[in-house]
Amino acid sequence: MVNIKSLNAVDVPSFMDDPMTTGVPCLDELFGGDGIIRSQVITLDAYRGSGKTTMLLQMLDSMTVNNFDAEVLFVSREEPDFQLRKTSRRLGLNSSLKIVGDEEDVYLDDIVTLMDEYDLIVVDSYSCLKPRDGRMSDENKMDILKKAAKSKECAIILVLHQTKSGAEKGGSSVGHMGDTCISISRGDIESFGEDVRIFEVTKNRFGGCGKTLLRITREGFNFTPIEESVNNDYNKYQNVSAQQKRPLERKAILKLMGELEEKEEYLTSETLSICIDDEDEAAFGRHERHLKQMDMVGGSGHVMKIGRGRSAHWELTDKGRESFNS
Repeated sequence: MVNIKSLNAVDVPSFMDDPMTTGVPCLDELFGGDGIIRSQVITLDAYRGSGKTTMLLQMLDSMTVNNFDAEVLFVSREEPDFQLRKTSRRLGLNSSLKIVGDEEDVYLDDIVTLMDEYDLIVVDSYSCLKPRDGRMSDENKMDILKKAAKSKECAIILVLHQTKSGAEKGGSSVGHMGDTCISISRGDIESFGEDVRIFEVTKNRFGGCGKTLLRITREGFNFTPIEESVNNDYNKYQNVSAQQKRPLERKAILKLMGELEEKEEYLTSETLSICIDDEDEAAFGRHERHLKQMDMVGGSGHVMKIGRGRSAHWELTDKGRESFNS
């Protein structure tokens, strides 16, 4: 028999209102505003060499050193413990962080058991996590992890990998079943150089979506953001037709252009995505593939068509896009 109840009769567990701070404000903002909630299922997808392990080690070290009343564990399925220790020395981290290297056989069942002892477990990476009794679909693996996280009040971060095109490897069920999805990509090289990483929250049941740009060096990440735009109004364009979205997005783009003009900066694909709905597959088609800012004129702005066809300059105004030849 299905248990149907009134929503206002459902009790919210106290741990839901007591997030775990990481000690790093910009990371707390990404995870939900005030930190990580016990039971939160987070996916982190990134390309090779993006610095995902570095960031996670720095974050967990902060939580360990500052003793935020949270027991944390880093489970590596890709590196041995001595290699993690060498990395931590290079980063200047504390050595008391609890870790498990890939020389240990750790299975899905073990992670579920460890959730009884810890408040946050990081698994690097999800693709290496197998059940003890053989093969299992991603959907079933995520179902087990999600139910265990909720019942045991333990948050879990699952590291995923990206394809060459930047897409998440594996089945889509991993991201769909998670609470929070974060991806790491390379920053615009022309604007920022090769050492900038973009942390983008594409889904968050406990907070807003948006982006944070951080710089990485051999000593690790500098957690003072170059840019930060976590948007709690991310869903404002949801359930709105494409025809209705265009003027809303255009207004937001014009406002952004004005802000960039004051800083003498250009509109890039990364900054453009602040204004539009990333989960709408047509959103970038409406704007990004056509626009590359060339100059600023009184709050409207000159833009240039790029890609196929003859190059042309456009002026983006409140009335729409008015074209003129270059």
